[in-house]
This record gives sequence, structure tokens and C-alpha cells, in this order.
Amino acid sequence: MILIKKIIIPLFVWLSFGCNEKTKIIPNDYFISWNDLTIQTMKTDGINPVLATRIYLYPNIAAYEVMAHAADSLTPFSGKITGLNSLPAPENKINYNWAAITAYYKVMLKLNYREDLYHDLYENQYLYFQDLYASGILKNSSDYGEKIANVIIKWAEDDHYKQTKGMPYYINSEVPGSWVPTPPEYRSALEPHWGKLRALTIDSLTMFSQAFTVDFSEDSASEFYNLARAVYDSSINLKEEQTKIAWFWDDNPDLNNFKGHMPVPRRHINPTSHWMSIIGQVSRKEQLSFAKTIQLYAAASIAFFDANLVSWYDKYHYNLIRPVTYIQQHIDPKWMPLLVTPPFPEHTSAHSSCSAACASILEHFLGDEYTFTDSTHYKIGLGTRSFDSFSDAAWEVSLSRYYGGIHYMTAIQQGNTQGKEIGKHIIKKLEL
Repeated sequence: MILIKKIIIPLFVWLSFGCNEKTKIIPNDYFISWNDLTIQTMKTDGINPVLATRIYLYPNIAAYEVMAHAADSLTPFSGKITGLNSLPAPENKINYNWAAITAYYKVMLKLNYREDLYHDLYENQYLYFQDLYASGILKNSSDYGEKIANVIIKWAEDDHYKQTKGMPYYINSEVPGSWVPTPPEYRSALEPHWGKLRALTIDSLTMFSQAFTVDFSEDSASEFYNLARAVYDSSINLKEEQTKIAWFWDDNPDLNNFKGHMPVPRRHINPTSHWMSIIGQVSRKEQLSFAKTIQLYAAASIAFFDANLVSWYDKYHYNLIRPVTYIQQHIDPKWMPLLVTPPFPEHTSAHSSCSAACASILEHFLGDEYTFTDSTHYKIGLGTRSFDSFSDAAWEVSLSRYYGGIHYMTAIQQGNTQGKEIGKHIIKKLEL
């Protein structure tokens, strides 16, 4: 039996728990809490935006595959996504909610550095289900959740992530117009082999590639120069609202501010965490069912992962110079963008692509005119922002990268288009 360290039991949680019921009613906060904890642990550890897509992906799919056996409205993703075959149904009476929580927990322990915090949450939530202990249902549920988790863990181990860790370091190209490390820290290229990971719903990453067709040129009359000049002109004429937008969607998880020569780490959430925060807010607002909440998280995780893979493929395929490098070399040597440029090539904007893909998923479930207010950054003094749709929010994400001076307009426009196309593809592929 699990050792109980903390006792936090709201009165409303003492519900009647049946066995293998299709209409189990349990507050969705029980599952939201797991992704909220992941948001906080990633912020504390400064998890980079690329790795974050993988960490969210597998635990949420594990929980979803459990619930797909319980809810008539859900169909398994297994058999529809690459490499994941049909998963076994439970052989004994179980509580699907606890099994889903167990599956998430067991998979996350393999991916996240904060095992102690996840263990504490698991023990606390155990209290809500302990009336099932005597009947053996709680053990059956835990066993089944762990069984599904083990399948997902084994599947995850075959996604080529480990292999990329042994691949050669990125070597800067000497071809004019190629990406080079950017100020202020000039970090080496982040995850240059990420595009080699296994996609879930896409047969080839080139399916949704967005070609960059502007020829590189240093000529002040050229189209490429004009792209950079537009970023520069925008940056020196930013309005207060544009500055707020840039900071609200900065989502740079691992940034050093400098006092003299001393780096001072600033931890922030990454782009995936920002949208996971939005999903939690919306799920609470709408009081979505436990199963529907899991479905939103899982589908959004797939969208973020696949969209990021496609964008990463484009980034290192086109290997394009960032605005800060071009502007300092050819327009204004003292110029710095509002936001710190992240350490990877320019095209396409991954934040734009991933946000648009995620927005497409959320609009599929909640409607294309769903209004909401995002309070993700309220506690750190960035206020709230309200939107008339998820697509509006995704486009504001794209613009934030332009206002921040870290992307050309082509990268955000094509990134947004890329994400929308991927989102639509996922909806069809998964039969959502």
C-alpha cells in the first residue's frame, strides 16, 4: 500500500466509484494537476522548447489510451500513429481514471527530472481512490495503468531520440546567409538532429515543408535586405501594445541576464507549456469531463510534437541567418532585438507553427469562435490577454516573434500556414 505523506481531500471528491463504468464522473482537475506540475517542473529546470514537446507527448498519450477503452466518445490513437499498435484492454475490473493517472505518472517518471514531486502528487491523489482498495479494484487499476505505461515507454525508446545524442555536433556553414550563433551568449545550435525523430502522423516531414525562396543578398536594394530592414524598422518603432505582445509570448525557458560579466539565470515556461496552461484554463472554465480533458491534452501534444519536427526539419534544411546577425552586419552594428534570439536557424518559426497546429486542434473541439482569456503569466506581472478564437491567439504568437525582432515576416507567415496544415492533417489522421 502506498505510504501517505500528505492529506488534501476536498469534500467534493468523495464520489461513488464504480468499476469499468462508461460514465465515470470525476473532476478534471485531477488530470489537469499533472500537466500543471509538468509546467512548473519544466520552468524550474529551464527545459528547452524542443525537448518539451517530447516530454509532454508520451505521458498524455498513455493516459489517453487508457481512457479510450472507457469512453464511447474516444477512439484509440494506437493503430493510427506511427509504431504504436493496438493496446490491450483490461482483463479485470478497474477504475479507468486511476489507471489513466497511473499511466501518465509512470511514463513521466522516465522523462522528467522531478520524480519526487510527481511521487508526492500520486500519493495525494491515491487518497481520492482508496475506497477501492479493499475490493482489489485499485490494484487492478494501478497494474493496468502501469501495463499501458510500459508499452508506451518501450515505444518511446524507438523514436530515435537516444540516437541523436550520439550524432556529430553541428558545424557552422561558411555559405553566405547561413545561420551562425547569435548574441548575447552565442550558444551552439540547439538539437540540430531533432528532425530525424519519428513523426507520429506524418509519413515524411517534407509533406508540410515551407520553402524559403528569397535569395540571400547583401545588396540594399534586394528582397532579402528588405526583409531584414522591415524587422529593424519595426523594432525601433514598436508601440506599447506590440511590446506587451512580444513579452507575453516570449516563452524563452532558459535565459541569462547579465550584471557586468555575471550571468543571472531567468527561468520561464516554454511554448508547449504555455499552450498546456491554456488547455488547463479552458478545461476548468468549461468543466470538461475527465476523458475530454485528457483528449485535449493528448491531441495537442501530438500537434506540438509533429509540427515542431516539421519546423525543425526546415530550420536545418534551409539553415538561414537570423535577423540579428544580418542587421548587425549590414544595417546597424549596435542593434539588438527586444527578445533574445534562440540558438537555432531562422526558417520556419517553430513557435508559429506549433501554436497554429495546437490552435487547430482546440478549435476542432471547442469551436472556431471560442473566446478565452489567457492568464498564464499573470503572477509574473505580464497581465492577461483575451482572444476571440484560438487562431487569433496563434497569429498573435506569430506576430510576437516579429515584434521581438527574432524572425523575418516570412518565417512567421509560413510557420503559421505550416501549423494550420499540420493541424488539419492530424484531425483527419486521428479521426478526431
